[in-house]
Amino acid sequence: MIKTIALLPIPIHKLSLPFFVLLIFSLVPRCVGQIDQGSIVGTVLDATGAAIPNAKVMLTNEQTGFTLERTAHGSGWYAFTPIKIGAYTVTASSEGFRSFAQRGVNVTAGSRVDVP
Repeated sequence: MIKTIALLPIPIHKLSLPFFVLLIFSLVPRCVGQIDQGSIVGTVLDATGAAIPNAKVMLTNEQTGFTLERTAHGSGWYAFTPIKIGAYTVTASSEGFRSFAQRGVNVTAGSRVDVP
């Protein structure tokens, strides 16, 4: 003898509230982790607008003095992400070129700052 088990559908409105609460709580840790971070991106160019590949780019937090360094890609592009909110100085240098510093680059929560 084979027994048949009937599965009764659960009404959608009874699942809505628990599902919504679970969704909210699963997103909270992700949101909290990004409250105090942003990014700085840019491209190192010479006076004619040509990219300077492999340039050294240094990022210095103006309040703490903390520094990070990156090497620009072949296209001159670089990125510092994620970084804490605050004011930064971005310095680019490459052999055969004069160094350039952009001061007062302000990073706010969730922002992406493009440095020209």
